[in-house]
Amino acid sequence: QSLDAETHELFLGQDRVRVKTYAQGERVAVFSAEGSAVLTEVDVIAHAGDGATEGGRLTAPMPGKLVAFLAQAGDTVSKGQPLAVMEAMKMEHTISSPRDGKVAELLFAVGDQVTDGAELLKLEA
Repeated sequence: QSLDAETHELFLGQDRVRVKTYAQGERVAVFSAEGSAVLTEVDVIAHAGDGATEGGRLTAPMPGKLVAFLAQAGDTVSKGQPLAVMEAMKMEHTISSPRDGKVAELLFAVGDQVTDGAELLKLEA
């Protein structure tokens, strides 16, 4: 329940706690009489591909169905270029290249179900 732009009441079981919140970007600072915490909201889709190229790998940010590859093995790609489209939670999500490179190998076929963290393709520097 919102009391004003920054004050809220939270119901935790039978307890009611009044908190003040201050947001900055993806971080929200929460203060109450019991203490404080800083929360970070992470949008998995917005960060798809961020840091997901460990050893030249691009991984799925969530489980879903692979709808399309937008690059093929041998293609040179640029940072931010869309590489794959997944369907998850009844929505299509585009996964972009986190860096410049060359697509070495596609590891799934269109229509395959992939798990969270599955390696979708290999990127070479």
